[in-house]
Amino acid sequence: MMDHDYVARRHIRTEIGVDIKAKLITTDKSGDCTIDNISSGGARVITKMPLVIGQEVTLKMTNIGVVSGVIAWVSRNTFGLKFSEDVDSIADLLLSVAIY
Repeated sequence: MMDHDYVARRHIRTEIGVDIKAKLITTDKSGDCTIDNISSGGARVITKMPLVIGQEVTLKMTNIGVVSGVIAWVSRNTFGLKFSEDVDSIADLLLSVAIY
């Protein structure tokens, strides 16, 4: 694994493995992505879009919802997203994913 700058984690990580197709939106472009796993604090996302640590993005998931965050790490076509919303709204999102 390569050395990276990371955005610090504030939540205990309990991940849910998923395979959700979504739209990734930045301030100047959008593209397809796949959410690989999700937790109360963030998600691991796969995309071909070039992204940088600290960049603000939005994930739009059909039939599930929209969540915003900041890129915490990047490794090739995969990145970690630290959610901007509070834990309660993320808990609602995780419930939607579990039901989906």
